[in-house]
Amino acid sequence: MIRFCAILFLSLAVCPAEDRHDWKSVSALQPGDQVRVSLKTGKSVTGPFRNWTPEGASVGAGTVTRDEVRKVERLRNGGHLKHAAMGAAIGFGGGFAIGAAAGGCHPGELLCVGRGEAGAIVGGAGMVIGAAIGAALPAHRRDTIYLGP
Repeated sequence: MIRFCAILFLSLAVCPAEDRHDWKSVSALQPGDQVRVSLKTGKSVTGPFRNWTPEGASVGAGTVTRDEVRKVERLRNGGHLKHAAMGAAIGFGGGFAIGAAAGGCHPGELLCVGRGEAGAIVGGAGMVIGAAIGAALPAHRRDTIYLGP
């Protein structure tokens, strides 16, 4: 086990980390990647990445110089379905816990719902609400490629 940990640690130490402050990191983008370039003026340019040079980059119909750029981000679609599934799972878990805690038969009640059934009912409602909230979340992920000085 110690040998495995030592090999893992050494392999992580040997692998160079990605330097986001190096302008050359923009060269890893592929033509057609959707990017957002934030400029030092506060404006931003969003569009397909075209090419990279040591002096600047072409995005959409325009070109920006390296000195103008504050940040470069690659935009990716994360998927509404994934967010909806995560919301449904969280909603069901929370709803089931609340329903199981609140359920159970008490003396003198006309309608007796066991803890399991109450958990399933409230969990189902939580699942529907969680899925709706998850599907409504934005589906774009942003990967930071470059951070300027």
